[in-house]
Amino acid sequence: SRSVLESAGELIGGNPADVDTATQWSIRTSSGDVRLIADHRRQTGELGYELSVPTERAQDVASALYATAGWGAADPYEPRDQTEDHYPDVRIRPIGWHAFNTARIEAGLPLYYLDFGPEHLPHESGIVDRRVRFDKGCYLGQEIVARMQSLGHPKQKIVSLDLSLEGVPEAQTPQPTQGAAVLADVDDARETVGVVTSSSISPMLGGRPICFAMVRWQHAQPGQQVSVTADGDILTGVVRDRLAYWPVER
Repeated sequence: SRSVLESAGELIGGNPADVDTATQWSIRTSSGDVRLIADHRRQTGELGYELSVPTERAQDVASALYATAGWGAADPYEPRDQTEDHYPDVRIRPIGWHAFNTARIEAGLPLYYLDFGPEHLPHESGIVDRRVRFDKGCYLGQEIVARMQSLGHPKQKIVSLDLSLEGVPEAQTPQPTQGAAVLADVDDARETVGVVTSSSISPMLGGRPICFAMVRWQHAQPGQQVSVTADGDILTGVVRDRLAYWPVER
């Protein structure tokens, strides 16, 4: 990803070797240079960049990156040994929302405005350690965030679930949908303790359903047993000890 940026433009601010800081780039396009901010992110399990671009220039930047990496120069599915004449060393391929959504759930990345939003505290997001610096100076709401970090816990949080397909016909792969209820036994009764926020079928895990869910704190601990409604079925499962499904820890 860095090689693509270097081929399409030049670094104008920051240290690209420091994965914890954003960098500024100037990208050459057919309608002039465009300045953007490139932020290191492991959105799909691989270290890459999230680009912040002026809305009106986003298509120009995308076209420049495609051209730099040879997208459209040849059939992307032709054999590798036949592509060397018309593909550069640096290559990219655009993907759609479905592919990105699957990859980012596998990699353990909840998204703002989808899995959590402005009504949630940072500690409810499941990624507070990746997004909040507790050693930085004052900011709006710092006191509440710092107090929760040192003294308490949120009332709910984003978790990922290991769902079982036991009892489900092999020809079916039910998938929980956004908004599906997460159930657990509470005082000898089945009770809704959360809601699915994102889901997909994971090709990296053999076609298993995977999902994020916002779950009450007492039921959000690793190993807690829950169940989820999915395409008319009830799938049983447990809360995982980490958000990421892939790569599998050994």
